[in-house]
Amino acid sequence: MIDWNPDFDPAMKPKRERKTERIALILVAEIDDLAGHKSRMRVRNLSATGFGGVTEDAHHRLSAEQAVKVSFGNYADIEATIVRVDGKNVGLRFDELVDLELIRTARVSPPSTFEPLGMHKVQTPQWMIERAKRAF
Repeated sequence: MIDWNPDFDPAMKPKRERKTERIALILVAEIDDLAGHKSRMRVRNLSATGFGGVTEDAHHRLSAEQAVKVSFGNYADIEATIVRVDGKNVGLRFDELVDLELIRTARVSPPSTFEPLGMHKVQTPQWMIERAKRAF
């Protein structure tokens, strides 16, 4: 028998509260297992206390409760502990709180000094514009 509740509204379901703010960004981390093996991870969610991600190395040597060092671009090595390993999915907890803004900017290259020159501006010929209009 199906337990049916006509008054149930999925929109009213309480949302899970997180202890720390998480940010969504595209980021790659390098995990050093302190035994000479390194593995790359795609970070899925990042907070000041840790992150979850997917390892790119299918044969990684990571296990729960293992101490590791994490690198985000030019951000200094961060000591962390692995809290969960589920296939390629790995969750890590930082040993100390980290500054999310420093991690966010660590992966960004310096601003470009490229400036387009005025003489390279190209005017689209009228015949091309007319041909494009006829195609639609």
